[in-house]
Amino acid sequence: MDLRGLVKLSLCASLCLLTPLTACNANRSGPAGSDTLSTNLKSYQLFSWQQDDESWAYAVLPASREPASIESLTAAQLQDPDQLKSLLFQLNSGTIVFWNSQLPEGLQFGLPPGSLVAEIRQLANRKGLVLEVF
Repeated sequence: MDLRGLVKLSLCASLCLLTPLTACNANRSGPAGSDTLSTNLKSYQLFSWQQDDESWAYAVLPASREPASIESLTAAQLQDPDQLKSLLFQLNSGTIVFWNSQLPEGLQFGLPPGSLVAEIRQLANRKGLVLEVF
């Protein structure tokens, strides 16, 4: 891991210590898998993975010191990129979103096609979100 990666990792760890530890669905104002999040947190983790049928799935969870479980990711799973964009747009300016590569066994992290990554980056910039991909 290079110096930049270490700095990002230490930033993530520091922010996670500042974020209250609660169950991930307790920070959702809608049902599990809905496209509504509590907006009072300072940082979130965005996960993306390719499914067996080649489609992409996404989950946004409150940042936590604990690794995400398959259960928490599938409970918060979004299938549609427009749902993901809508959910991210609800977050307050200054919120940090870590596009995370730390997935539990059984899921393979990946980034969706470059055009969608670019759209998410543009949305984050317009909204004033801090998007870190690692």
